Amino acid sequence: MKDGQKIQIPEKGETAGAPGTDTAENSLSASVSAPGDKININTADSTALQQISGVGPATAQKIIDYRTQNGPFKRIEDLKNVSGIGEKTFEKMKENITI
Repeated sequence: MKDGQKIQIPEKGETAGAPGTDTAENSLSASVSAPGDKININTADSTALQQISGVGPATAQKIIDYRTQNGPFKRIEDLKNVSGIGEKTFEKMKENITI
């Protein structure tokens, strides 16, 4: 820190870092949803997808690979087209996802 520089402490609900910067900490907090929030299966990264019931690292990667190859999901039920996600798994996750 240089002489005369002030340390800015973020207000409640704000993230640390200078405005307009994209630090790893800021990126992570943006991708992790609060409890009760629905996860957008078209935009979520692996970390966010793993917050969905029944989704671990391997399934999260399959979801990302599927949407990379096929484009965005048009409806949440299309998630059943991903290898390893059947009706039972989909039933566990459907209340927590959106497109």
